[in-house]
Amino acid sequence: MRLLDRIRTRALWVFVGVVTTMIGVIVWTTLPAWPIVGVAVATLVIAVNSLTSRLQGDSCLGCGQSLANQPQSENGTFCPGCGLVNQSRPMSLAKMDAMRTLDVMQASSKPTGDDTKA
Repeated sequence: MRLLDRIRTRALWVFVGVVTTMIGVIVWTTLPAWPIVGVAVATLVIAVNSLTSRLQGDSCLGCGQSLANQPQSENGTFCPGCGLVNQSRPMSLAKMDAMRTLDVMQASSKPTGDDTKA
């Protein structure tokens, strides 16, 4: 099972467990429901945050191996451990345009062999 699938499954079971506990506490006690719902939401936020902490930009979504030193292509990064192609984070159009403009300007500013003879 892939890392992302395991994390989704664990998050689902944490959600089911917290909601079931919340409903049980509301039904069996005379406490108001709003504070119990607030504690349940806070518990879910903390639990899902701790579950998804391994999903960083430089880790494989299939096995969790670090991809920091792997070369990136236009299709993503190839994981040597599991063979999954991980898509890199999408770049904004403005950043892509700025990078292409910089590349064009650098290429046009390089002197060629013909320009130095004159």
